[in-house]
Amino acid sequence: MERTRTKSCHAKTSRSLLSSKIATLPVLSQSFEVGFLKVRYYSLFFVVGVVLAYFIAKARAIKRGITEIVFDEIIFWTILFGFISARLYYVFFYFDQYKSNLLEIFMVWHGGLAIYGGVIGGIVALYFLSKKHHLNFFTLSDAIVFALPLAQSIGRLGNFFNYEAFGKPTNLPWKMFVPKEFRPEGFASFSYFQPTFAYEILFNLFVFFLLWRIERKGIKPGVLTGTYLVLYSIGRFFIEGLRLDSAFLGSFRVDQIVALLLIFVGLGIIMKRYVAQSNQ
Repeated sequence: MERTRTKSCHAKTSRSLLSSKIATLPVLSQSFEVGFLKVRYYSLFFVVGVVLAYFIAKARAIKRGITEIVFDEIIFWTILFGFISARLYYVFFYFDQYKSNLLEIFMVWHGGLAIYGGVIGGIVALYFLSKKHHLNFFTLSDAIVFALPLAQSIGRLGNFFNYEAFGKPTNLPWKMFVPKEFRPEGFASFSYFQPTFAYEILFNLFVFFLLWRIERKGIKPGVLTGTYLVLYSIGRFFIEGLRLDSAFLGSFRVDQIVALLLIFVGLGIIMKRYVAQSNQ
């Protein structure tokens, strides 16, 4: 009986020590200062991802016969419209976060960019810009989507410092500690969550590797674009199911609906390009 009581006391003491350790875990800084300039990690990783993708895409576009001046004009407007649409997409589906303070809509460094919004806006801008310059849309899109998953992987690192885009509570070995002030409503008693943004980082690197292997085979223009839409959307569909911050339409997650639609769009592009190739 005494041994049982001792074990019970030891278990309570261990839990108490663990709770105190959790309570004292430091909250990651979301920014750092360079002189008088305050730099947010979220913004830093976003910019690094965009700049790296720009140089990779530019090299491939020039190799496909697109001049540097034309590409720079196209990519400027594509990034701008993609950025704006990424923000609008997020604000539209999470408007409850902004309705009490509309100025927060413009504070993008606090987080809140929807990748699918950026992809859709970028594709629309790219289509009209390719028409303006009399270029093949898929020649341009293939050059850009090749670099896109790498940029997405880097940009997702910002979610780690902002404590966002994480998933359900978990005790997995790779669990992520989330301070109380960043936990969603109803989950204040949980300390560890699925690092779903990290899953997406790893999956995007996998997609980048596959696109690199596919591109080496000398495929028809458009196949790489379709493949990206299919691969990324498959991964996003399953990862989205683990997240706690999804936007819903009824009982369906918005990004899962978009993922399914883009999988079919991607498959349609691939099939159309191969049919066109077989008819030549």
